[in-house]
Amino acid sequence: MKTYIIRYGVIYGLVLLIGFFISYLILGTAPENFAKSEVIGYSVMILSSISIYFATKQYKQSLGGKPMRFFQGLKIGSGVSMIGGLFFGLYNWVYIRWLQPDFLNQYLAYSEQQIRQSGAEQAVIERQLGELATYSELLQNEFLYLLIMFMTVFVIGMAFSIVTAATLKD
Repeated sequence: MKTYIIRYGVIYGLVLLIGFFISYLILGTAPENFAKSEVIGYSVMILSSISIYFATKQYKQSLGGKPMRFFQGLKIGSGVSMIGGLFFGLYNWVYIRWLQPDFLNQYLAYSEQQIRQSGAEQAVIERQLGELATYSELLQNEFLYLLIMFMTVFVIGMAFSIVTAATLKD
C-alpha cells in the first residue's frame, strides 16, 4: 500500500508543480491575470487528482482478487492527497519566497479592488472588505498560508478519494 501512496503521491505532486509552473511562465505575475490563474490553478488541482484513482485501482489489482474495502481505498487516496498537498505547499513557499515575493500583497490589493468595483451594496462591500482584512492577517503568517495551500489540495484530493473508494470497493 505504501508503494502506491508514495508513487502516485509524487506523480500527483509533480503534475501540480508542472501545471502551476507552466501557468506562471505563460501568464506571468501581472494582477490582470489573477482571475485566469485561479481558473487554471483549480483546473490543474482537479485534473491532477486523477492520480488518486490510478493509485487506488493499482492497489486493488495488486490484491489478486481479494476484496478491497472502502477504508483501504480511502487510506490510499488520503495518503496520495497528503503528498500532493505537501508538494503544493512547498511550491507555494518557493513561489512567495523567490519567484514572486510580493504576491500576497498584490493579490490582496487585487481582491480589494474587485470587491470595491463589484457594484454590490455598500453594506455588502464593507462586510467583504472586513473578511478580506481578516484573511489578510492570516496570510501574513507564512506557515498558515502554506497550511491553507496544503489543505486546498488535500480537501480536493479527499473528495476524489471518497468517490474513488466508493466506486472501486468490493
